[in-house]
Amino acid sequence: MSLPMVMIVAPIVVAVGTYILRRFVWIQLILSCTTMLFLSLLAQKAPIDQMVVVFGRDMYFGSSWAILGRAFVMVNHDIQLLTFLFISVLIFFVCGALVSVGFMFYPILLGLVAIIMAIIFVQPFVYAALFIQLMAVLCVFIMTDKIYDNIKASLRYLSFVSIGVPFILMAGWQLEMFQVTPDNTDLLVNASWMLGVGIFVLLGVVPFHTWMPILSRRSSPIVASFVISIVQLAILFFLVDILVEFEWMRNNLQFFSALLFCGIFMALIGGIFILNQENIGNIMGYSALIDWGCTLVAIGLRLPESIGIATMIISTRVLSLIVWGVGVSSVFNNDNNKTIHNMQNHMKSKPYSTIAIFVAGMSLGAMPLFAGFPARWALV
Repeated sequence: MSLPMVMIVAPIVVAVGTYILRRFVWIQLILSCTTMLFLSLLAQKAPIDQMVVVFGRDMYFGSSWAILGRAFVMVNHDIQLLTFLFISVLIFFVCGALVSVGFMFYPILLGLVAIIMAIIFVQPFVYAALFIQLMAVLCVFIMTDKIYDNIKASLRYLSFVSIGVPFILMAGWQLEMFQVTPDNTDLLVNASWMLGVGIFVLLGVVPFHTWMPILSRRSSPIVASFVISIVQLAILFFLVDILVEFEWMRNNLQFFSALLFCGIFMALIGGIFILNQENIGNIMGYSALIDWGCTLVAIGLRLPESIGIATMIISTRVLSLIVWGVGVSSVFNNDNNKTIHNMQNHMKSKPYSTIAIFVAGMSLGAMPLFAGFPARWALV
């Protein structure tokens, strides 16, 4: 049995099943959560490239899957990333049931999980760009629905992804040419800056960040939380895989300097724009922009503990955005007027949800005594 095949195909099969059973939300929830639990246990317990006995039968858990001439390969350093991803999506599924999401929420998220698996596993890396584009297209179907019918955020997000993906494809073309003429180091230089530009655009580096506050303002809060935290995390996984695979990329000091500069600039711009915001969605969008900037700063510093700090920032961001999404959905209940003044009117009727919004905001802002503070303090 191929582990990549199971982790890609299983969510797709269950996504089809949940779409067929779209009238039964609780069945959708049970199927989706069971799938994420199964995949997380499989990622943790299945021995890679080893033969084990399962229910009295010998079973081989292969690390690769070849289809249409392309290879999907799982390596040991993917295990923790996959486990974190599956558990995070599981929490989103449960929270989605709490806030009464649309019937397409579960099928689309399962499809996105399958695409993220393909992005992580596919080799050569250039084909991941195609899955990234497909991921963006699929996200559009949950960004816009009957209640949140404004398409500005989805169109802008799709446009920016469509700008970034060609740079990844051109970088792959340069590397193919380098294999033919290995003496021409200019090809590596071209591939480096093309990869950098493509990844920066996909990560929402300023000025390609504008979809974040629009999405958090004009889409479902739990959907906005998922896209900004989990979907964007797939791009970061893609970046990490590139750094692990290519030594010339790891040794490119200019690339890490660009990461550091872009991260600082993201945090600076987010801090400036958040000062005069009244809309809760805008505040969350710019807070997430600051948090993503800190993540890039952590990686760009190239310190021995950089990955650990980035992991702490990512973990607290995902949890904070989940709490924020549930709190905002509960307080405003599909009300598009998500302002601070309007939230104050609900403080007495929904105190716990209001507290959840406050705690999530303080955590994203890395205030002392909140979850986001230790990672930011370690970064300093």
